[in-house]
Amino acid sequence: MSTTSRNPRFAIAHMIIDALLIAVYVVMSTYLTIPLGALKITLEALPVVICAVILTPVDAILVGFLGEFLNQMLSPYGLTPTTMLWIAPIVARAAVIGLFCLALRKKHGPRFLSVGKNAVWFSVVCVVAAIVHSCLNTFAYYVDSKMFGYYTYYAVFGVFWIRIAGSVVSAIIMALATMPLVNALGKAGVVR
Repeated sequence: MSTTSRNPRFAIAHMIIDALLIAVYVVMSTYLTIPLGALKITLEALPVVICAVILTPVDAILVGFLGEFLNQMLSPYGLTPTTMLWIAPIVARAAVIGLFCLALRKKHGPRFLSVGKNAVWFSVVCVVAAIVHSCLNTFAYYVDSKMFGYYTYYAVFGVFWIRIAGSVVSAIIMALATMPLVNALGKAGVVR
């Protein structure tokens, strides 16, 4: 899909794809996440990663922001003073991956993931973005726990390296899953 086109049909297509990816994000974060205390096993960021590849960084940030906002509103926590801190990690991940994909798209065209080493660099950027996500998530957890009086060192920082390791593994899985998904969407004519 051309991101430089001013055609209103493309704007509507972007909105539809964004809405679908937001819905997928909410479903994945609600039903396909395994919470393990301070840890969670999830691939909820996959729709954001796909959006960053097929659309623009702005679309990816929007999908991450609205998806996590809806996830927060549908969770038992609802709207709290720290809601934006919990949203910031996925927005940062969307920005990092989205800006990288934008640079590759400008250099290699819309099929940039199929160009040589770009797939490897894409995987590396997904891992870096996941580490940024985990660090910001730990910060949000720290502030939230201090603000609401449930802070313990172990819960916030004691499992930090386990969180990082889990993030790296999930980022690699998402990067490897994104490439064939985007190629399939291209062959189906959903994206150009």
